[in-house]
Amino acid sequence: MDKNIKLRVSQIEKSFPGVKALDKIDFTVKKGTVHVLCGENGAGKSTLMKIINGIYQPDGGEIFIDEKPVKINNPIQARNLGISMIFQEMNYVPEMTVEENLFLGNLPVNKFGNVNWKEVRTRTKELLKKGKSALFTYHTVKGSDGFRYPDVRDFKGNIIQFRYYNHG
Repeated sequence: MDKNIKLRVSQIEKSFPGVKALDKIDFTVKKGTVHVLCGENGAGKSTLMKIINGIYQPDGGEIFIDEKPVKINNPIQARNLGISMIFQEMNYVPEMTVEENLFLGNLPVNKFGNVNWKEVRTRTKELLKKGKSALFTYHTVKGSDGFRYPDVRDFKGNIIQFRYYNHG
C-alpha cells in the first residue's frame, strides 16, 4: 500500500442512454502531484471528474481516498474529502464582489459560525497581488468594462488549492 496515494478510482464505469462513457477506468493521484486529462470531445474526461466530485454516480467501480473506499454522493461531501472541481464554465453572480465570488459556497467561518470577512479579504488581496491582477476585492465581477470572468476563474482555482493544502 502506497501511503502517498491520495485518490484512486478503480474500474469506474458509467453509461448514458446509448453511450458507454467510461469503461473500467483506473486513475491514481499521489500527494503533491498535478494531473491533466486530455482527450477528444466525448472521451469521458468530464464524466470521470463529475463522478469523482459526486455530481454523477458510477454504474460500477470504486473510489478510494487514502486507500479507504468512499461513496461520494455530492459535491459537498467531495469538498469535505479535499476534492474540488474547477468547471470550465463557472457560474458567477455578476453583481457580487470578486472576493464574494471567489469564496462562494466555501466562505471561511469563525468559531461562532459567522463569515470571517477579514480572512476572505486578506486571502483575496494576497491572491490578487500574487497574480498581478488589476482587480480589487470590492470590484464586482461585472465591471464597467464588461465581465471579468477569466481573471476570477483563475483565482478561484488558487482558493481551492489554498484551502486543501492549508486545511486538509
